[in-house]
Amino acid sequence: MTAEELEALARRHVAEVLNGPNLAAIQTLIHPGYRDHSGPAEGGPGLDSLHAFLDPWRAAFPDLRFAVEDCFSDGAARVAVRVVATGTHAGPFLGLAPTGRAIRVEGLAVYRCAAGQIVERWAHFDTLGLLRQLGAAPPLG
Repeated sequence: MTAEELEALARRHVAEVLNGPNLAAIQTLIHPGYRDHSGPAEGGPGLDSLHAFLDPWRAAFPDLRFAVEDCFSDGAARVAVRVVATGTHAGPFLGLAPTGRAIRVEGLAVYRCAAGQIVERWAHFDTLGLLRQLGAAPPLG
């Protein structure tokens, strides 16, 4: 895949899967053996690992939106995306009761792609910053 094709695939994943969910897009964009290596979401192959990552976020932040800030590729099989997630804390998350607070969290995801589909994903978000926004961690200083 070209760098442009990889970047378009990652952007579609954010727009149609993370912000969707567009079930048809999930079937098209996600390889059947997909693995998500994003902390607690890491698990066996398939859509279960996608749901293990996304479902807790959606339950806690029903208005959750991801925006792509940067996207770049190696032009072979990998693409990286810097995203900003925003939403309102309306459900339990990481053991925290809903606060009603708005959040803005930056993250970085790296995708490995093959034959026009996402095969693996590694994502990291500013969890400490999120906990500070929710009042569960003290501010710096």
